[in-house]
Amino acid sequence: MVKISLIIPVYNRADVVTATLASVAAQTSRDFELILVDNNSTDDTLAVLHRWRDSMADSGLTVRILECATPGASAARNIGLAAASAPWTMFFDSDDTMRPRHIARAIEAIDAHPDASLIGWNIMLHEGSKVSIKTFMPDNLARRNIFEGSMAPQRYCIDTALARRAGGWNESVMRWNDIEYGQRIIALDPVTVFAGNEITVDVIAGARSITGTGFAADAARLDHALDTIKTTLGAPAGDIIELKRAITAGLCAREDRATGRAMLSRALAATSRRRLRLLLHAAFSYTAMGGRGAGRLFLPLYH
Repeated sequence: MVKISLIIPVYNRADVVTATLASVAAQTSRDFELILVDNNSTDDTLAVLHRWRDSMADSGLTVRILECATPGASAARNIGLAAASAPWTMFFDSDDTMRPRHIARAIEAIDAHPDASLIGWNIMLHEGSKVSIKTFMPDNLARRNIFEGSMAPQRYCIDTALARRAGGWNESVMRWNDIEYGQRIIALDPVTVFAGNEITVDVIAGARSITGTGFAADAARLDHALDTIKTTLGAPAGDIIELKRAITAGLCAREDRATGRAMLSRALAATSRRRLRLLLHAAFSYTAMGGRGAGRLFLPLYH
């Protein structure tokens, strides 16, 4: 049995998925199975996947191609998770790339920490000409996930049984589904390990990125994601989610002022405490004016 099931959902990526697949083919370890899930693509994606799998017949790599008719990456990931046969699962996106040691370094961390059930690592984020490192820190992971997206699919490997026990991906959450699913995983108190500073993942952000880059046009989906996360976390964490909503409202306001103000109103309606309302206003204004890192700036003021 291989050690890792690598799950990649693919939707209308015929022109870009080949770079992701090439990076998978270049892995120095073959101790994994690759599960590609076509999410009802309307272009040539499915044919591209089949041709690539056929070309890998003598590579020693196990490749399965599944199909998912339900829209959304969450549904496709759930199909892959249900089919996973390895004790560990790794999710990945079809428009990002992994460096040759990515699988090997994950397996090294798994072998070095037999009690672990969640292993995370840093990634390199490419936003046009801007490049930055996004860090994974096991301490205070729940808050880091809410404000920094620490449980993005490219940033960790998880015990397959734990991934299933967390309930899988919520198919009604079409944006920030990784944050929502991540909060349910974290709530199960996994033994979490940081795999080290070696960078083995390059995340390519852009207009066609699977996670999206705009905010105002997706305001309803973002609100739904935050409401779902708030339900997952329960009342004690409600104020933290409303801070996230106010920051998100600021991001929306950069693109459409009215949409941002409407989202801010929802955050303000969730509390009658004057101090918190002032903080929500401040976080919104700071973000709307172009400020970055509002979570790190305002979160300490909540306690």
